[in-house]
Amino acid sequence: STLTGPQSGRRTRTTSDFAAGLEILEKGLRDFPNNYHVLLAASWAWTDFELDPEKAEAYGKRALENAPTQTQLAEAIKQYSTFTERTAVFDRAVPVFERHLPQTQGTPYRNILGDYIDNRIAARDFAQGNRLLARAQEFGGFSETWIASRENSLRNALRLAGQRDRFYAENPFLLDWAKRFGDSLRVTVEFATGKADIRANGFGVLDRAAEALKAFGAENYVFLIEGHTDSTGTDKINLPLSEARAQSVKSYFVENAGIAAERIQTVGYGPRIPLATNTNDAGRQDNRRVEIRPYGNIAAPGIATSGFLDASTLRLSPDGRFAVTGNTPAQVWDVERMIRVHQLPVGGNTREISPNGR
Repeated sequence: STLTGPQSGRRTRTTSDFAAGLEILEKGLRDFPNNYHVLLAASWAWTDFELDPEKAEAYGKRALENAPTQTQLAEAIKQYSTFTERTAVFDRAVPVFERHLPQTQGTPYRNILGDYIDNRIAARDFAQGNRLLARAQEFGGFSETWIASRENSLRNALRLAGQRDRFYAENPFLLDWAKRFGDSLRVTVEFATGKADIRANGFGVLDRAAEALKAFGAENYVFLIEGHTDSTGTDKINLPLSEARAQSVKSYFVENAGIAAERIQTVGYGPRIPLATNTNDAGRQDNRRVEIRPYGNIAAPGIATSGFLDASTLRLSPDGRFAVTGNTPAQVWDVERMIRVHQLPVGGNTREISPNGR
C-alpha cells in the first residue's frame, strides 16, 4: 500500500490505497493501542486522506501523550496543529503549544515555536503571531528566508485586515451577514432521493433563509446558491443534481418569497467540497446541503466579493498584486484594487502561484 505516515515524502492518495492501508492501520491500533507511530499515522490518515475530525483529533491527542522523545513530541504537535488547520479549529492547538513549548529545548523547541507561529497566522491572531515571531528571532536558528516569509505574511495580513474593516464599514449588510452566518448560510434541505424536488418539511427552513436575503440592505446584493451532495454515486450524476437542487431553492425564493430572480445565481459543486466524512450516515447528511452567500454588490458591479476576506491561507503573487485565499471556495483577489477577480470551486489547503504571477 502507498498509505504512508506524515513524515514520509510519498503521499499518493487513492481510494484503493486508503482502504488497503486503513485495514493495516486499524489492525495496528488494535494490536498496539498506545504505539506512538501507529497513533500518529492514524491522526494523519483521518486528517489528510479521509477527513474524520473526531478520529483525527482523538488519535492526535493520544500520539502527544505517547511521544517517547522531544523530537517525536514536536512531530505529534505539528500533526495536531495540521488537524486544527484542516478543520478550522485553530485555537484548540493553543493549549497544546503552551503546555509543551516550555518543556522542550533545542531543535524540538524551534520546530514547535515555528508551528505555533504558523497556527496563529492561520487563525488570524496576528498580534500573538508577531509576539511569537519576535521570540523566534531572539531564540535564533530560523533561516532568514523563513523569518522573512512570516514577516511578509503578517504584514500583508494586517494590511488586508485593515482594508477588510474599511470594506465592512462601507457595506454594513455584509458585516451583519458575517456576524450571523460567517462565510455562508448553510441550509439542510430534504430532497426526494436522486431528484431536485424539495420536500414539504423543508419549506420552513427555506422561509427562514429567505428572511436573511430580504433583510435591510440585502436588496443591494446578488446572492449565490451552492448545491452540494455527498459522495454516493458519480460526478456525472451528482454535479447536475447539485445544480438542479440549487435551482429548486432559487425557484422557491423567487416564487414564494418574492426575491427577484436576477438577484440569485446558482452553481452545483456535487461532492467536491465536503463538510464532513462521507463514511457514515451523519457525515453524508451534513454534506447534502445548500449554501447561500453574498456574491456581488448591485451598486458596484465591478466588485464581486463574498464579504469575507480570509487572510488565513493567503498566498501572494511575486509582485504582491494578486492573492489566493480561502477554501470554500478559493478566491483570487487583486489586492491593490480590492476586487475579487476569480473564484475556484475547490480550494484545498495548499496552493502556489506561478513565478510569473499568472
